[in-house]
Amino acid sequence: MLVDTARTAVSVQDLYQAVNLARFYKVPYVHLHMTDDHAWTFPSTTFPALGSLNIGFRGPEPQVYNASDLRALVAYVNRNHNDHTHMQTHSSIRRVLVQSCTHI
Repeated sequence: MLVDTARTAVSVQDLYQAVNLARFYKVPYVHLHMTDDHAWTFPSTTFPALGSLNIGFRGPEPQVYNASDLRALVAYVNRNHNDHTHMQTHSSIRRVLVQSCTHI
């Protein structure tokens, strides 16, 4: 399941819903598309201005997620859905997400 957070504003609660729906329908992956030409929704402490020029492709402009919200989402998946659902992102972003979220 692909959730395009770079082109469409998606709330954190909607991300939880997507994870739960993926589990219900036995979809093994939730792919968070967090970067694109239009927006950068992945938080960066090194380059905090990356998300400052986000443009809404369809509807409101996407906001940069809070790192603690993403850590909580990954922990939720690991705690409740580890048998079926895995968080998936682009490979380079996935490395950063996994490294930053496993050192809670």
